[in-house]
Amino acid sequence: MYPHYRDPAAEKQLNPHLHNVPLQIAAERGLPALAIWFWFIGTLVVDFLRKRRVSALPSLPTAALACVTAMFTAGMFEYNFGDSEFLMLFLVLMTLPYAADRQPAATLERQAA
Repeated sequence: MYPHYRDPAAEKQLNPHLHNVPLQIAAERGLPALAIWFWFIGTLVVDFLRKRRVSALPSLPTAALACVTAMFTAGMFEYNFGDSEFLMLFLVLMTLPYAADRQPAATLERQAA
């Protein structure tokens, strides 16, 4: 719909993405997708806060929580989900606390020492 609303004298004739993750998701996929995205981010934050108290390696959920915070903040100014390097790093860092919970505690203690 961008060509329909843009000024005919606009410098950019094509706008590939918006510079805001929630706005881009809402515009591209709709409000239900935006609600699911907020639910996903909220679930991660709650899980990582809980895992910080019970995890054998609390640094992993703390790092993942910092990553979510940084991603969310950066996403207010740039559509970073369109960048595959950023997305892969984000997804790997989000899964590390869950993967660490699957290992026996004795293995984690040996690795931490």
